[in-house]
Amino acid sequence: MNYHPDIYALGFQELDLSADALLLNGSSRVASWENHILLNLRKHDDYILVMSKQLAGILLCIIAKRSIHQNDISEILTGSAGVGIMGLMGNKGGVSIRMKVCETTICFLNSHLNAHTDNVARRNQDYHDISRRIVFSSSDSSPSPSNSPSLPSDPTRSIPLHSHDLFFWFGDLNYRLILPEYEVKARVVEEKYSVLLEHDQLYEQIREGNAFVGFEEGPINFAPTYKYDFNSTKYDTSEKKRTPSWCDRVLWKESNDESSLRKSVELLAYRRHELMKSDHRPVSSTFLVKVKSIIGEKKTTLQKELLRDFEKMENLCLPDVSVTPTTLNFPAVRYSTPSTHQVSLRNNGQTMSVRFHLAMKPNDKLISKKWLRITPMFGVIAPLQTISITFTILVDKLTAPSLNCGMDTLDDIVTIRFINGKDFYVIISGEYLLSSFGNSLSNLVLYSKPIRNSDKDKSSAARNRSQSVNHLSIPKELWHLVNCIYKKGLD
Repeated sequence: MNYHPDIYALGFQELDLSADALLLNGSSRVASWENHILLNLRKHDDYILVMSKQLAGILLCIIAKRSIHQNDISEILTGSAGVGIMGLMGNKGGVSIRMKVCETTICFLNSHLNAHTDNVARRNQDYHDISRRIVFSSSDSSPSPSNSPSLPSDPTRSIPLHSHDLFFWFGDLNYRLILPEYEVKARVVEEKYSVLLEHDQLYEQIREGNAFVGFEEGPINFAPTYKYDFNSTKYDTSEKKRTPSWCDRVLWKESNDESSLRKSVELLAYRRHELMKSDHRPVSSTFLVKVKSIIGEKKTTLQKELLRDFEKMENLCLPDVSVTPTTLNFPAVRYSTPSTHQVSLRNNGQTMSVRFHLAMKPNDKLISKKWLRITPMFGVIAPLQTISITFTILVDKLTAPSLNCGMDTLDDIVTIRFINGKDFYVIISGEYLLSSFGNSLSNLVLYSKPIRNSDKDKSSAARNRSQSVNHLSIPKELWHLVNCIYKKGLD
């Protein structure tokens, strides 16, 4: 191989067969394996561990070039399911990692299914149990060793195992050849692999629709990978003399969703490797995968074109109306003295009547502030007709305190909504003349001069309070009133 893949998905089985690994579903050997793999791959390029997932002796590692990892990989989640002892233990089962590469979702699953030639039904059940029980969720996923971007935590969101654009399932699937051991060995010597594959349990189960339906596999042009004597090129010479079989497989599947990429996986190589430290020979597949990618400039251009077309269509359907004026100014508003302006609404259309109403503010149940009164609040405008809406500001004893204390101002925005049309906004502004009416005694003692002649900044009272200025003992307005009563009463 003269090129270096962008992404490696490495699956191991029986990595650790100790009792601790089985009971705790973990192993202290994983880190050393990961470090050793990275040490060797980094001789060829700058690779980084994207994510790993372990279940007892089953381990899946996703390794990618640093540039690919940083720019193209996101939304990483993991899952696992044990189907071993009692249907739950991790001596058999599957571990999975899903991710998004550019805009394509890819799922990798490494499994070790139940053994023995006559356990076909059990292996099929393992496939279905793993498929059902691994559901990806951000709330229970493993932390990334490389700070890879994962999905935001959302306990309500879950992703089924088979809901991906591309799905790669590999590992020791343990399906066997249904032929006598001596006959298989003879055919292997003759390299008549196609004859043997006619008796392969996995192919048979796929044809019958019992398991791995929809998955593909590359042409097998290599000898069965199981079972060998350790450190030997000879198949099993023990008393059991297990029938050589292709237990170790690499399968893939593309989504049936019409919106996903079809025929986006091209198999470049499918082969076995002559490593003799196990009774299996490892296998590998090399793929060229097309992924969906968003081109920023084209996306922006398309969005603008769609928005422009949408606006044209929307404008054709909009009622032809006008609102004048859209800015109202109320100068010198006095306490308990109404101040009024009118806004004209005209239906410029010649065929359809137009309905309107005043819309409530976002996250509120009010149409306007309480000192503003508007009539009418809804209506129908006949073609080529005009109606007027009256806007009246009236400051009373309920609304004056907040205006006098600077907690409110005569500023508001009223939304006039036309049915099947756009919204118009009327901007209200005004100046309230401060008054002792509707004012609290605690606020009036802060003013040594007549309140209307005082600082126009409505927050002056609060500022005076914070600066601990000298306050009047009683409001001057109250003093003048009492003084007047006193003098007039003596006359």
